[in-house]
Amino acid sequence: MKGKFFGIGVGVGDPDLISYKAVKILEKIDYIVLPEAVKGEGSVAFEIAKKFLNEKVQKMHMSYIKYN
Repeated sequence: MKGKFFGIGVGVGDPDLISYKAVKILEKIDYIVLPEAVKGEGSVAFEIAKKFLNEKVQKMHMSYIKYN
């Protein structure tokens, strides 16, 4: 399998400030990796990005350990 990996930031947390370039990429992707600090708590970034994803995008959840 060959493809591209994009690391996309959604800005400062305001859904109105996501970049046009990020939106263009999100509309075309087939897979998205969703990092969560605590499994099952979701992601602020995904809440912002999800309205730009196509309905067939496959979601892969990834939990990580949060250190203080």
